[in-house]
Amino acid sequence: MSHDNALSLSLATSLMANADPLASSTHLPPARFFEDGTALNRLLLEAPYMARCSDDKTATRVRPREYALRYPYMQVNRPGMVSWLVFDLDHANALAWDDAGLPAPNLMVRNRKSGHSQLFYAVPSVCTTENARAKPIQYMKAIYAAFAARLDADVDYHGGPVAKTPGHPWWETTEFHSHVYELGELASAVELTVKPWATGPKLDQVSHSRHCILFEQLRYFAYSIVNRERELGSFESFMRSLDAYAYNHNSFLKQG
Repeated sequence: MSHDNALSLSLATSLMANADPLASSTHLPPARFFEDGTALNRLLLEAPYMARCSDDKTATRVRPREYALRYPYMQVNRPGMVSWLVFDLDHANALAWDDAGLPAPNLMVRNRKSGHSQLFYAVPSVCTTENARAKPIQYMKAIYAAFAARLDADVDYHGGPVAKTPGHPWWETTEFHSHVYELGELASAVELTVKPWATGPKLDQVSHSRHCILFEQLRYFAYSIVNRERELGSFESFMRSLDAYAYNHNSFLKQG
C-alpha cells in the first residue's frame, strides 16, 4: 500500500472521530475491510465468525465479525489459530519497528491520547490447539518473544483475547501493506534460540517401508497446500489434491 493511501486511512478515521468522538458500536467500518487483497480485508476474513468485542478490554459481547468491527475492541484471531501477531506497545514510539530495523507491520493502530499503539503482522495461520504440532507453535512463540523484546512490547500480550479494532474512529489506523509474512521472513530479522522445524520429509528414517515413504511425502505436500485450500478451495478440493498426489507418487510397483 502506498504512503499516500496509508495517510488517507489515518485521515479518514481522524475525521470520523472528530465528527463523533464517542462513536463506538454505531460507526460503519471503513470500506477497505470489504476490498479484496487489503490487510483490513484479511483481518475481517481471519477473525472468528462470532467474535468477542466490546467498548472496553473485557470483550463481554459476542457478535458476527462484520458487526464486531463496529466496536473499539475485538477478537482478531480465531480460537486455536493465530493468523496475526499483534504487539502491544505501552510507549509512544509507534515507529519502534523502524528504529529496531524490523519489517514493517501490516497495520498500526494508535491511541490518539496516550500515543500507545498495537502493531499487526499477518502470518500464515498457525494452529495452537492441543492436537497441533508443537514445533511450529514453539517457533512462532520464539519469533514473537524476539520481536516483543526489540519493540519493547508487552511480552505477555500475545494478541488477546482482544485487540484494538483497526479502522475504528477511537484509534488512528495506518495500513502499510497487505503482505503475509512467512515465519521464516520474520525470523531472519531477529536472533532466535529455537530452530525452525523440518520443512521436508526425512525419508532416510523410513526407507525400510514403502508405505511410510509415501505417507511422509504426502503429509508434507498437505502442509504445503492447506493454507491455500483453506483460503481459496474447500475440503473436497483439498482431498482431491491429496488423492492425485498419492496416485502419481505411488510408483513402487514399477520399481519392483
